[in-house]
Amino acid sequence: AMPLRYDDLLSPGRIDFCFWQGASGERYVHNVYSLIGCPQLAAGNFILFARDAEGVRRPLHVGHLSNEAPSLNLAEIRRLGATLGASEVHVHLLAKSEAERCVIELDLRAGLGLEPDNQPLTA
Repeated sequence: AMPLRYDDLLSPGRIDFCFWQGASGERYVHNVYSLIGCPQLAAGNFILFARDAEGVRRPLHVGHLSNEAPSLNLAEIRRLGATLGASEVHVHLLAKSEAERCVIELDLRAGLGLEPDNQPLTA
């Protein structure tokens, strides 16, 4: 059998997922997509990642989407992801309100070691 390549794992039509933990200890399930393979999305939370040659993920931005039009949410993710050099987007769609999306966004930022403005924490 041929080994799976990274691109095979993040191809359109295949949904992978992972969990990310916020500073509160809460774990949030995320669908994982390549930036190009990401579908149109309902309002939800997202994390943009860069991935290095060894496959290590580095968080670049934690945010949330609030547009009613899924195509606008996708455009927002792709624009920001391209600007920041992201290769992956992880999407959490279980928040029930805008307020809950904001809480999850701040919890994940802190849990992933980013400042409230999405800059890496400095020692």
